[in-house]
Amino acid sequence: YMIKNVRGSLPAPMSPELPLERCVSLEVIESSLRSPSDSFSGHLAQFYRDDRSLLEILVRLVRSAIGNDDGVILLCTTEHWNSLESALRDSEPRFHSARSKRSVVRMDAEEALSRILDENGRPDRGRFARLLEEARSELDDRSNHRVRFYGELVNLLCERGRPKDAETLEDYWNEYLAGHSECSLLCGYSIENARTASAVLSICPAHTEV
Repeated sequence: YMIKNVRGSLPAPMSPELPLERCVSLEVIESSLRSPSDSFSGHLAQFYRDDRSLLEILVRLVRSAIGNDDGVILLCTTEHWNSLESALRDSEPRFHSARSKRSVVRMDAEEALSRILDENGRPDRGRFARLLEEARSELDDRSNHRVRFYGELVNLLCERGRPKDAETLEDYWNEYLAGHSECSLLCGYSIENARTASAVLSICPAHTEV
């Protein structure tokens, strides 16, 4: 991953307490993953400024998955899903068929998050793995095909002021992806949840591309 310093070619120290805008270019962060839909492999992160920019990214992601006959599993909020479904119904003629054939599957992010937390409210590795397998079982039976995940669970944890739990969940994702080379993941992070340099520096290392 690469974060560009806005003050010149020499990197300046990034103080954890400084607002992100004073340390790095938000435009670089938001545009660095230029076309997530074109890159299948890996664990990617996308910082987005608003829901409109996120919608554009998700439309590209789903279109690319449909075009490549990949399965896609969206762990997103109801609000984001409603916007995405409406946009795809208007602009992607293959979307209805993909939904009917169960190559596009959606799970509610809020509900999914509640299901993977243990009795102490911390992410649980076993519960997380079972959730993913359940989500994959909703896809049509294409064991030789690839699966693209899009997730907002980590963003919800950051939104609730729980960055350490978000890091733990990212670790669980990496463990899962290491054992499932047929899968890739795009994580959506609101830039509002990464307003400090320390937040960005804790998020980026968990991903293969930002």
